[in-house]
Amino acid sequence: MISLGINLVVILIFAIINGAHFTWRVVLLPLNLIELYVFSLGCALLLATMYVHFRDIQHIWEVVSQVIFYATPIIYPLSMVKNNYPIISKLMLMSPIAQTFQDARHNLIDPQNVQIIWNEIHNPIICLIPYILSFAFLVLGVYVFRKYSRKFAEIM
Repeated sequence: MISLGINLVVILIFAIINGAHFTWRVVLLPLNLIELYVFSLGCALLLATMYVHFRDIQHIWEVVSQVIFYATPIIYPLSMVKNNYPIISKLMLMSPIAQTFQDARHNLIDPQNVQIIWNEIHNPIICLIPYILSFAFLVLGVYVFRKYSRKFAEIM
C-alpha cells in the first residue's frame, strides 16, 4: 500500500502537470483503494499461513502473481479483450482486482469510456460479486490466520 500510495501521488502530479481534467468521481478513489486493501490483506493472511506450513509457496506465488498480473487488465485496457471476447471481458470484471482497477480508472481518468461492472452487467446481484469476494477473502484470511497462528512458533 505504501508503494501504491507513492505511485498514485506521482501519477496525480503528472496528470495535473499535463492538464488532465478530473471529475467529482476522484473523491471515490479511496473506496477503490480500501477494496483493494481488503482483498490484499485477506490474500496476505492466507499466504502467510500457508508459507509457515509449505515453504515452496513463495516460488509458486511468484508464478501465480505474474499470471494474475497479465490476466488482469492492469497494463492493457479491457476494451482490447471486449472487442474480441465479450464474454471473457465480463468474467474478468468478476475479479476483485480487475474490478478495482477498472473502477479506479473510471473514477480518476475517464468516466465515459472506461468499462466498469455496473455498466457492463445489468444485474445488481452479479455486480456485487467482486465486493463479496474481497470481503470473503478477508474473513477467510483472518479465520485461517487466527486458527493456525498459535502453532507458528512450534512449526518454524
